[in-house]
Amino acid sequence: MLNLSQINLKFPEHWQHLSSRGAGHFITQIIHRLPNGNLHIWTSRRFRKRHSTEIRTDDKIKPSQQPKKRWKYWDWKLQSLTWWIGFIFTVGSILFVIGSIPMMFPNPPEHKIALINFLGSVCFTIGSYAALLETINLKLDFKLDWDAEITVKKIVNVRHSRSTLTKIKWFDWQPDRLEYRSTLIQFIGACLFNINCYFATVNGLNWQTIDLIVWLPSTLASLCFCWASYLAVMEVCHSYWDWKPQDIDWWVVVLNLVGSVGFLSGSLFGFWGQGVIQCCQEWGTNFSFLIGSIFFLAGSYLIVPEMLEK
Repeated sequence: MLNLSQINLKFPEHWQHLSSRGAGHFITQIIHRLPNGNLHIWTSRRFRKRHSTEIRTDDKIKPSQQPKKRWKYWDWKLQSLTWWIGFIFTVGSILFVIGSIPMMFPNPPEHKIALINFLGSVCFTIGSYAALLETINLKLDFKLDWDAEITVKKIVNVRHSRSTLTKIKWFDWQPDRLEYRSTLIQFIGACLFNINCYFATVNGLNWQTIDLIVWLPSTLASLCFCWASYLAVMEVCHSYWDWKPQDIDWWVVVLNLVGSVGFLSGSLFGFWGQGVIQCCQEWGTNFSFLIGSIFFLAGSYLIVPEMLEK
């Protein structure tokens, strides 16, 4: 059963609590009815990425029946950590795409490509750690009384002021939060991916060593990416799965999940590129990484429009 005491977010006492949703025992959505009859909807990812909550006039209106949202495709928000996360992941994904395309053609410059991929993996590690910092430093322990004042007059997406951090937490243990588990696992996977991308730049390794220090950490990293991405899907869907193509945050997490599967497929095919069994190296490994990189690029870019959505 979901327990509202699992999170520190405090709502005004005169709001009527209607429901709390989430996958398993994790709370990712809380719905209240306001004194004027409107619904106040708090979701963990929206609050973390946009510092906003949603107001609806009628609980019978389904999300698919809401007016279509117009995305703002880009803006410069250098003061926002969320913006930097999307930007860094996008740069890393572009590097992976650049590194993947030449591998589909004969006689690619493998050493230069390996260096490009290593730079991409560094971007992913920085972006993953920034996402972890964003999660563990999110201020939840304050009341949303200001909402009650503004929502009496109009229906809006309520923006909350960002609390000033007196001290940045560089690491913390918060396993009761689904988004914490997702970002922590993502960061662990990114660190593992640094290992295989670094050793891929080394020449003269035999196939046994390559399997051990390149393809094994690549596979473990990709499994972490898949696991973290699915946890992010659970956070957005407030269940183990849901179909929400009208929501930009749903596209972000689903595209990243598909990209993770592409990296996992490429890593597994890597074991078959040399040694006793050789099969499908070009169209198994290289094509899988190319497709995965493209989906990662799409998902990474959409983090910025997601943050800008009103």
